[in-house]
Amino acid sequence: MAFGTPVAGAAAYSAAGGTTVAPAYPSGILATDAVLLFVGQKPSTPNGGTVTTPTGWTLREEITAAGGYGSTLGGDTGNTNLRVYSWNTPVAGQTGTQSITLAVNDVSWAFIVRVPTSGGTLSYGSADGQRTTTPTSPMSIALTNGASATDFRTEDIAVWAMCIPTDVTTPSQFSSQSITATGATFATAVEINEPDSTTGADIGGYSAYALVSSGTSSTAPTVDVSLDGTLTNVRGGVGLVRIREAVVIRTGSLAATETGLDTFTSSGKVIVKGSLSVSETGTDTLSATGSVLVQGSLQATEVGLDTAAFTGVVISSSITGTMAANEEGLDIANFDGRQTQEKSVGGGGLIKMTASRRDLISAAEKMLRLLQKPIIKNTLKITKVTKKLEEVTEQARPRTTTLETLAEQAIIELVNQQKLIKNVEDARKIRVIIQELKEIKNYVEDEEEAIMMLFG
Repeated sequence: MAFGTPVAGAAAYSAAGGTTVAPAYPSGILATDAVLLFVGQKPSTPNGGTVTTPTGWTLREEITAAGGYGSTLGGDTGNTNLRVYSWNTPVAGQTGTQSITLAVNDVSWAFIVRVPTSGGTLSYGSADGQRTTTPTSPMSIALTNGASATDFRTEDIAVWAMCIPTDVTTPSQFSSQSITATGATFATAVEINEPDSTTGADIGGYSAYALVSSGTSSTAPTVDVSLDGTLTNVRGGVGLVRIREAVVIRTGSLAATETGLDTFTSSGKVIVKGSLSVSETGTDTLSATGSVLVQGSLQATEVGLDTAAFTGVVISSSITGTMAANEEGLDIANFDGRQTQEKSVGGGGLIKMTASRRDLISAAEKMLRLLQKPIIKNTLKITKVTKKLEEVTEQARPRTTTLETLAEQAIIELVNQQKLIKNVEDARKIRVIIQELKEIKNYVEDEEEAIMMLFG
């Protein structure tokens, strides 16, 4: 499902040597949001520094002692720490600040960002990496997957940040952020902020996000960013979180209707417990396509002297659904419906296709015209078939089984006649008629009143 635009609260900073930092909640928080907390820290002793996970939050990724400085620590230098948390149960309308406890801290920054969702179940992956030497621009940092791999898929979102030990050029140090992962294509990355402070021994950094527009990837990502100003101490750790939303379980419907002498194309998707219907009336063309993914129905109806093409798919590992297509008129109708399901999972579904009386009468009339061609020898069996076809065309509702049987009888008789014909051209004409009868027979078989497809 698609994510909305992330919204960040203002970054907050600890006092020099402070034991807390309290970032503000972003405005407009919803209970369905994914809410992340980023904490960047410069410790008061080399490679030290701790953060207590706030109550109600889960640590998703951390990288400590990052930057390649060893035991060096001072103004604009030294290793940094970065941690990312997710809020377990966001509270709609939450305001104020979230207090975070720090220890062995020189200076820290923190901010909270909310990511709007469609209300589906969320899952997380993570990765981290670091720059340990003075970079050039653009700076590229290859990340390593955390305990839960990123494994990007279409419509995932990646949110990441970097913590550096300097504020010399921030908050205008970074630009043109991007992310790559083999097999996945990302939309243009967007910068969230560039936290920086002259408090204590200084601190800086940036954050950004990007959506996966297509593809999948089983490799950890690489993040890139262009740099301006002094680059000497633009080093430190990067922490990234991948958010994924499962399909939303909801009820709903989509309907499209068109009337007129024109062309109508309709497509619709209903996710879970819903229905899709399209209808069209007029001397024109209708193309309707719909998907119902779980427990739903697809219906398409067309009336007119024109062409109708209906395609429907019902897909689920445990599906209960229906598809119906109806068409009437002196025209062409193509109905294509299929239902797929793992055999090992219980469930059932119905695909129902109804042929109009006119369609069946047309099939009978075409068979009659074929059997009345001069090339065909008027045997007793052929006479019986043609007489029966004449009766069928007068019926209120011909039986598909009757038409199927008559077509089969005619085919058998014509095959026998073909064997006795010496003239090559006449034999070819008989073969053509036989093939047309077979096509009609197949058509009639496909137009059964109801086709049950039960699985499990």
